[in-house]
Amino acid sequence: MSLCACALAILTACGEKDVPDIDPASAVTVQITKSMADSIWSAKLPDAFIDVESEYVPQDSTTELYYKDFYENWIDERIEETRDVIFTFDGDKVTYTFEDGSKKTPKFVKITTDGAHVTIHNDSLVIVGTDTIASGRARMNYILTGESDNGSLRIYSNKKFLITLDQIKLTNQRGAAINIQKSFDKKRAFIRIADYTDNTLCDAAIYTDTVPGEDDKACLFSEGKLIFFGEKIGNGKLTVTGNHAHGIASDSRIYIHKGVTIVVDSAAKDAIHCDALVMGGGSVTSFGQKDGVQCDEEHAGILLKGGRLLTAAKRAFTAPTGFTYEGGEFCGVGNETASPNTSSSVSTWMQTNYTGYKVVYSY
Repeated sequence: MSLCACALAILTACGEKDVPDIDPASAVTVQITKSMADSIWSAKLPDAFIDVESEYVPQDSTTELYYKDFYENWIDERIEETRDVIFTFDGDKVTYTFEDGSKKTPKFVKITTDGAHVTIHNDSLVIVGTDTIASGRARMNYILTGESDNGSLRIYSNKKFLITLDQIKLTNQRGAAINIQKSFDKKRAFIRIADYTDNTLCDAAIYTDTVPGEDDKACLFSEGKLIFFGEKIGNGKLTVTGNHAHGIASDSRIYIHKGVTIVVDSAAKDAIHCDALVMGGGSVTSFGQKDGVQCDEEHAGILLKGGRLLTAAKRAFTAPTGFTYEGGEFCGVGNETASPNTSSSVSTWMQTNYTGYKVVYSY
């Protein structure tokens, strides 16, 4: 069975149509299709953005806000190599190997499989006196490769960790493709997209494999921060399809660094949903039924420091606390509103109103 061929509905949603169809309830006069959005983006931003400058890496953990959102700073904290576990998906099964050679790692990192569905527990607790202290194995790197049309990855971790997408094509017929749940505390998940790879994630339209009390609302979901970055060449790509709700979602911040290409091919709700979105580089293209990018109202907004951000949805951007523009370029196409809010800190953007849709952009 080919990827996303599990059902006609999933097949259709994973790239066989030229939409997303904008919600009919919005009473729009123009349906924004992918081909239409591509034409608008090309007209407004005719020259492809090429990020040739090195992204600034914060040096001071005490004064620079995003210091911990850089892989370079995390991996240098103790000057250690990552402890790798390679997961190879093959149809309805998955195999895995611990690559670091340490006998301690399998004792801390408990892995169970059900067909091609993987659950990782690196969330042990230690009682010290009257205190409960989070324990577990640090520097874990979960490497995903292969293909499955009925597989997934669910992680519980008390430690920050890395997921490396290395030519993975993963569809879950019963839930999210990747689901990162909180353990003792919400931890950062670094997502590395390997060079020369084309990775795809696709979820189910109806989730049947849910855990009571756990959030489950995106094809790629995390309770904690999601941090995307590339390798040396920076030409890896990730394509996400959100059939159930959002494409990519975090209950915290999403940070996108230089060297990645991310495409949310379609999403039943928001293409990207988070507390705050920060882009320092890379390329993001997102199609959503409701929002291209939505940041929750009570939290921070969008900060564009570099890269290229393209959205097409009922609302291109929803960031009630603001859209801060410091560099790069963006173009949003929306039916109801294109701009995040009326008091945005973006002073250089341009908005054009057409019959049935609006376009906002800056470069």
